[in-house]
Amino acid sequence: MSGGLIHLDQKKGDLRLMIITNDNADTIGLADLTYHPAIPFRYGHFATMYPFGFRKLPTPAYSRERWDTIDGDFIDMDSIRKPGSTQAYLLLHGLEGSSSSQYIKGIVNHLKSSDSDIWAINHRSCSGEINRTLTLYHSGFIDDISMVIDRLCKLYDSVHVVGYSLGGNMILKYLGTVSPPSQLKSAAAISVPLDLYSSALRLKHWSNKAYSIQFLLTLNKKIALKAGQFPDIIRAADYNNISTLWEYDDKVTAPLHGFEDATDYYTRASSRPTLHKINIPTLLINALDDPFLAPPCFPYEIADSHPYFHMIAPENGGHVGFGNFSPQNYWSDRVIGQWLSGN
Repeated sequence: MSGGLIHLDQKKGDLRLMIITNDNADTIGLADLTYHPAIPFRYGHFATMYPFGFRKLPTPAYSRERWDTIDGDFIDMDSIRKPGSTQAYLLLHGLEGSSSSQYIKGIVNHLKSSDSDIWAINHRSCSGEINRTLTLYHSGFIDDISMVIDRLCKLYDSVHVVGYSLGGNMILKYLGTVSPPSQLKSAAAISVPLDLYSSALRLKHWSNKAYSIQFLLTLNKKIALKAGQFPDIIRAADYNNISTLWEYDDKVTAPLHGFEDATDYYTRASSRPTLHKINIPTLLINALDDPFLAPPCFPYEIADSHPYFHMIAPENGGHVGFGNFSPQNYWSDRVIGQWLSGN
């Protein structure tokens, strides 16, 4: 499969709009890429917040396994398996999500009728139990997903991976950093802050304060738990006044994971600089009205000339939104399902 980007045309501020046609869709093996949401979903914040609060789906009937990591930690893997399956889908959630996040449940609901097994990772500390080591997880942390992909590729003839937000940056960083096993056939990444520095600046804006507050509710609890685990290394009192994600990354993410500060972390963990090295069919879906994403998160020039990296940038969708008033049949689920089945 070759080709790259759906046509670019008019401008919206400093972002270019994609003019989507079925001819463009055929270029990357998809049927219909148009997203025409109801009026409320044409506002980025509404599209972002509505599914978080109101998309109610039953939790899939997962089986859980605990996988030990090479550094003495663990991750919890949830799966839905079918006898004799030779193909697997691997799902990666975003910041402070889990296998029970509404968007993971949505894509599981869409994919479960296939003959493929489904695996959903819970990043360290995200399965309901704090992890063992000082290492948590972050946007550029690919050690665990590399282990998981290697293991799944030994079990299946073909593996396809889908990452959301932070999980999307993880998989793009992985694909641009390592040479994946031949069994890894395709990837999809949705609402990805692939330029972390510009996205962090965007999230500091007052209009995004609610998102930072929500993330910090659980992040601050985890650093308190880490202080209890490692009192000689972490003093809880040093972290009591963290009020922004930038500050959290500066005081927690960076020092715990070998970065100098938040800026160094954002620079080194971003997936954008290595997108050109991706060598399997990969689809990025980023909405132009995503409140988390700044212009550098829309790599038009890379997708325009890349043989494997493709991008769809609808005008609407918000952050991990792309929905409607029904919990079923989200546009992004349909497109991802088509993409995976075609690769």
